[in-house]
Amino acid sequence: MSANSVNMGCNSCVLPEMLQNIHLDVLSELDIGIICLDKKDKVLYCNTLFQALTGTMSLDVIGKDLSHISSITVKDLSSLFNCLLSAKQLGDYDDRGPVKIVTPDGDLKYFSCKMIPYFENGDSYNGMICFLKDETIKTVCSNEYSCGNDELDISHLPFVSFVWKGDDVWSVEYVSDNIVQFGYDPDIFKSGKLSYADIIHPVHLDNVRESVEQCTGNKFSKEYMLSTANGESRWVLERSYAVRDEANNITHFHGAILDIDERKRFEQELEDMNLQNRSLSKLGEKALSCTDINALMNYSVKLVANALGMKYCTIMEMLPDERFLLRYGYGWCNWLIGSVIVQKDRGSQAGYTMFSSEPVIVEDMSSETRFEVPFFLRENGILSGASVLIGSRDEPFGILCVHTDRKRRFTEHEVNFLQSVSTILAETIRLRKSFSSLELYRNLMDHCNDYIMVLNAVSKNFIYVSDRVYRDLGYSISEIMDQNIFEPDCFIKGLDMFEITRKISAGGSLLVECEFVRKNGTSFHVGISFAFVGDEENVYMVLIGRDISERRALEKAIKEHSEQLEYSNEIKDMFADVTSHDLISSVSIIEGFLGYLSDIEDDEKKRHILDNICKGTEKLRKTIDSASAFARLNYSEDLDIQTHDLRYFIDSSLERLQSKVMDSNIKVIINSPEFCPSHVNPIIEEVFFNLVSNAIKYSPEGGEVTVDISETGGKWKVSISDLGRGISDEDKARIFGRFKRAGPSDINGKGLGLAIAKMALKCHGEELHVIDNEVGKGSTFWFTVQVSDQFGSLKQQI
Repeated sequence: MSANSVNMGCNSCVLPEMLQNIHLDVLSELDIGIICLDKKDKVLYCNTLFQALTGTMSLDVIGKDLSHISSITVKDLSSLFNCLLSAKQLGDYDDRGPVKIVTPDGDLKYFSCKMIPYFENGDSYNGMICFLKDETIKTVCSNEYSCGNDELDISHLPFVSFVWKGDDVWSVEYVSDNIVQFGYDPDIFKSGKLSYADIIHPVHLDNVRESVEQCTGNKFSKEYMLSTANGESRWVLERSYAVRDEANNITHFHGAILDIDERKRFEQELEDMNLQNRSLSKLGEKALSCTDINALMNYSVKLVANALGMKYCTIMEMLPDERFLLRYGYGWCNWLIGSVIVQKDRGSQAGYTMFSSEPVIVEDMSSETRFEVPFFLRENGILSGASVLIGSRDEPFGILCVHTDRKRRFTEHEVNFLQSVSTILAETIRLRKSFSSLELYRNLMDHCNDYIMVLNAVSKNFIYVSDRVYRDLGYSISEIMDQNIFEPDCFIKGLDMFEITRKISAGGSLLVECEFVRKNGTSFHVGISFAFVGDEENVYMVLIGRDISERRALEKAIKEHSEQLEYSNEIKDMFADVTSHDLISSVSIIEGFLGYLSDIEDDEKKRHILDNICKGTEKLRKTIDSASAFARLNYSEDLDIQTHDLRYFIDSSLERLQSKVMDSNIKVIINSPEFCPSHVNPIIEEVFFNLVSNAIKYSPEGGEVTVDISETGGKWKVSISDLGRGISDEDKARIFGRFKRAGPSDINGKGLGLAIAKMALKCHGEELHVIDNEVGKGSTFWFTVQVSDQFGSLKQQI
């Protein structure tokens, strides 16, 4: 049975067939709550979203009678089940909404209900399917919402509700009391002392204004930052509805803002942690192959600064008199590096870090009292910084520091990152100074948080395994040392060691992912860096592993989110196609009746009216076609790009516009080579069609439209010029938006043509530009496309 058969007049039992042919996991993933009843009002099925929306569990409802559920449910939840029961008893299956409930968690929610009965043998009632959609924000913020509505309990809402004007500063007419979560008193907005624009973070204000100006519908959604009353920045999600007057100007916004600061900061923290972990892996690989300690230090300061998003990074080397020299630096003036010396102990941040042997964190250098701030830090306006010891108190090399000229808080993970870097640097320095054989690297490996293993490249036997391997996997030394990494029973799983050895021999090093299996049988994901090192007598394979379970979990979450977005896009595409199909079908019916009436009507006045209706219907069809084309382009990712002749698309477009050219008495001039082979998709014809159509539309009667095509830098440059009114600089910045037009309103059109052309070119990786016509008044639109070198084959085809 097709989806189209699920309606009020279905002649068969929909539910059993649906449950047999649709996997229940699919129903669980829908963004709509679903509950199914049999003919005796017993619940057959409810998906997980229904349970989440209503705060119920499947055990509470499935198999239970609807009237029984309504009688035992809390009062604030029973209204929903009473609504379903009433619809069945009265035989009234019209859409209901909104239905108000308060969940067991205390959240106020509003639902729209769509109820579809299904029948057996055409007339026997056999049950009902109900679809629930959460309409809480829409109900609270709808145009009909009254600020004085006593029925609405704002204290239950998880968001702040606003009503603000569409003026330049978005003056506030109403704000819910829970605005206090941002530190503001509601009365300060109602009195006019503060507007909504006043609390949008200055960095985001212009962008929000631009998004509002580009809003063409009634719905508006955007993420941005607000400034709290105490000056902090908080991320929010705005969902609002625009109220428009008869002239389609926005008079008010009814909206809600939800605090998403914790989510945004968590996402950023995960991204930063991932970057820092990758940076440590790179530094570890660099240290393993290090032959120049100065190059390693210079590499390290740049890597640390970029990983932490800091302006400056410094390695202060400890001198024999215990003062510190700015030995290596990133972000500083070159003349400072190698010349700045700071004092020991409390005479500088480096000295105090050495003195305390602990990480030193400074959030505001201007109020620092633990040590004296060196002149070069004050001179560069340093406000925040962190520093850690490189080496130990007994054997120090120096201090690793990061600084910035803005206030900054450092997380525990960032401090651990600095300490990990300092450990790698300290051990690398110590090994280069003190050790001459691989066996003496044990001290570094035992103190490292990574899994470090060394095996003889010839015998394939382990000669060293760091303590962390034994500690985390639960094996004894002998159990590990007796294993062979080339054998399948080794604790390292998922590796083809023969292939890895071949790749290392060819490329020098290799990074792979595998699993470590603990002695108790459990496992976890590890990223391992392989490299060959050697001395005069032997060649060794060094393995450095890092637990990547957290990263894998993050990647899985990102993948799931990507799949959800892809599914949402598919739903949007389907909605656009269905809407376009249904609208075009309705227009076709209207056109059919109009044609019939025109044929039988003799009255000239009525025929004139019918002629106007026909013209309006034709404009409606063109608008629907344009909107459908734009929707398809808006979600195109992989166009089929092949070699085509641009002249073919120009000629085809002019053929489609022939009647328009003749009616306007326009002369179209084409200046181009005979063949213009290019890498394009046939959708490029819509670009020519819309640009030439616009040029004709805005040209005076008897004017000229010129199409120029010339090759420049491996691309075809296409220019389409007219001698019309021209476009102001102000309009040039906005005409490529949907439903945006320039010039007077007496010109026909809906403002979709340029948006379609721009999107089609964007799918080709190109941009659409507009300039003033160089030969006179009017405008020139131009773009470029890639030249194809398959000229011969194209010419043969033609």
